[in-house]
Amino acid sequence: MDRQLSPLIKAALPSLVALALVWGLLNWWTLGFQAFTSYSHVRESAAPLPQSPPRLTLIDQVGKPLQLDELQGKYYLMTFGFLDCTGTCPVSMAAFNEINGHLQSLGIDDLVLLTITLDPARDRQQHLHYVWQSFDSPAGWILARPQVQDIPAYWAKLRRMGMWVDQDKLGTPIHDDRSFLINRAGMIVQSFAGVPPIEALLESIQRDQG
Repeated sequence: MDRQLSPLIKAALPSLVALALVWGLLNWWTLGFQAFTSYSHVRESAAPLPQSPPRLTLIDQVGKPLQLDELQGKYYLMTFGFLDCTGTCPVSMAAFNEINGHLQSLGIDDLVLLTITLDPARDRQQHLHYVWQSFDSPAGWILARPQVQDIPAYWAKLRRMGMWVDQDKLGTPIHDDRSFLINRAGMIVQSFAGVPPIEALLESIQRDQG
């Protein structure tokens, strides 16, 4: 019996290996099919805009404290990520760097770029400062970490504003790629998929100004 089954198993082995690889890829790509359902649920359950940003106390890349819900007088484009991210974070950082260059060339200084880490335990202030310096220390771009002890509670605040974030089996953050425009009154007035082109961003600011 064993001798009869052995050739069958050997013949089926390449197909089984291929199937396992495909399943593993799908499981990684969809985060166990969680992402497809979670993204839409978080966005649909988020409070309507405009809304106040979550109450977070931040420390920026030079050690200066910043209250997220007290941003006044300028527009902020806010996004989230973490330094060890190999997914959308490097793309968002590159897009922010490009937007910063456009703002500098246009002489626009009342729009600030704000990147907040989802992994404050590992992304310390000195690490953020090093990355900020690698982009030539742009004056209009803040890299910050929240002063939080309860990471799940921090992430829950972000989900309430429409930013999906969770963790994988290793505890590494997994998240949606979204950015949020905060107006001069400190209210979130626009949510974007990814980082918007500079033209779309300036159009949103013009609409907010009426």
